[in-house]
Amino acid sequence: MKNATIIIALLTLFSSCVLNKRIVYKTTDIQLNEEPKLSSIVLNIEEFSDKRKDSSENAIFFGTHKEYDENKQVFCINAERHYKKAPVNKQISNLLVEHLIKTGSFKNVVLNNKDSADYSVRGNLTYFYGKQEYSMAALVGSAFGLIGAIATANETTKGKVIFELTDLKIYDRNNQVVADIGTFRKEFSGEMHADASCWCIYDNVNTKLKVYFTQLITLIETELEDYTAKKSN
Repeated sequence: MKNATIIIALLTLFSSCVLNKRIVYKTTDIQLNEEPKLSSIVLNIEEFSDKRKDSSENAIFFGTHKEYDENKQVFCINAERHYKKAPVNKQISNLLVEHLIKTGSFKNVVLNNKDSADYSVRGNLTYFYGKQEYSMAALVGSAFGLIGAIATANETTKGKVIFELTDLKIYDRNNQVVADIGTFRKEFSGEMHADASCWCIYDNVNTKLKVYFTQLITLIETELEDYTAKKSN
């Protein structure tokens, strides 16, 4: 038991993945928009409605731990129970607001405050999916203490991350739809960082979420730029 505790402590210290169950990523490196065309607009993000349970494919994320057995193979998943108390849909909505503010494209960006905004974005969260093969190499390495932890710190396995927002719409102050984006879905697959305790999948999801939100923000900005340009003509 004592040896197991030591191994876990060493893995925590030397693993390339942080034991972090919050939905967060670095925002200090987000590039500022030097020519914002929407700088007079206040944008509101309505907290996304969580519809993930509507799909049977998402059931494993609510009913199991982060280690998941499927057809005699073990996978690491971003199981719901290992996220911190704030609901996933609330965390990603807050993070999108933070990301938008960092771009400097808008006068201000707020959450759940449509009365103070010129436009509001609403939608449903239908996929927040992370799954990768369990790393046996990392497991073996964990048995050799510090040396093993260092040797397997860069271990990777095949994984997939899926994000999907549906029924995405942009509304004006009068609650009229000015842009119907519909479904915005992205899938990321390939080699991803792995560890023996299945914490890396959470970091992998966060990393891909930054890419997803960067693309979503570009789409939102384009839709609003097109609409405001037509409106001014």
